[in-house]
Amino acid sequence: MHYEYVSATDSSPDPLGDILERYLLSGDEEAMDQVVAATRPKLLAVARRIGAPQDAEDAVQGAYMSLLRKRGAGLDAPVLPWLLTTVTRLAY
Repeated sequence: MHYEYVSATDSSPDPLGDILERYLLSGDEEAMDQVVAATRPKLLAVARRIGAPQDAEDAVQGAYMSLLRKRGAGLDAPVLPWLLTTVTRLAY
């Protein structure tokens, strides 16, 4: 998996992992709001570097929609790298 290197070299736990898990397992919408608030500026910055500014918001929204579809299951990677990968793929 392409996230193995991130997990293997990062000795600190995922700071957003516990917060996101609250959403994924119980549907706690406040937890998802916290994830969005913590990641949105970085995701928009990446998306704007790749494509047109008007398309950046669509790429970020698409990444969050992909994350929302994970509800009821766990995420097998740290949250921010997972979202960054998704935004990058959508922006291209």
